[in-house]
Amino acid sequence: MESGYLVVRRRPEEMWRNLPSAWRVRLMTYRGFGGGEHWPILERWCMSKGASLQLVGGLAPLHLQDIVTEYMGSLLPQMAAELLFIIVGDDCGAHVAPDGFTFWGYDFGVLTEDGEPVFFSVVANELRPGGNPAVVQIISRLNSYYLLPTLDDCRVLGAARRAAFELRATNYLETAYAPELCSAVAIYGRNA
Repeated sequence: MESGYLVVRRRPEEMWRNLPSAWRVRLMTYRGFGGGEHWPILERWCMSKGASLQLVGGLAPLHLQDIVTEYMGSLLPQMAAELLFIIVGDDCGAHVAPDGFTFWGYDFGVLTEDGEPVFFSVVANELRPGGNPAVVQIISRLNSYYLLPTLDDCRVLGAARRAAFELRATNYLETAYAPELCSAVAIYGRNA
């Protein structure tokens, strides 16, 4: 079970430019682990503070909460960076986030490949009209954060993606990430 803090800087003007405007507006509500810059200016911040924030698979471990809080405090408000706490795995719904975080929903995708962060969200990149017909009905289940409300929805999405992969119907898939690399990811955030 992986868990930890993740900072995402959203850049709506740069995301999903090739989609119709109406759909892009809906995607702007997405608050999962993908769709942005992760840990903006972290290296520069660490050098200026003489600090070390060791990420594991792109996540900051829970015990580094004070350092993460200090780092977040140094980011300019116009950066629109968001602090998330995420829990990865099939039983991610059975765990609790730190105080001050609220459950926003489930994302689904690939956080790392060969130990390196990739942060590919199937929800953000593949759940849209004209996508995989087997999962288009899941779009209606997305909540106000453009995330899935239940782990069962993640399982349905995973099964549909696996079936497309087995049938080599990969024209609906944004990447060639094998289905077994995808995981459910519980997303917790701080409401403003």
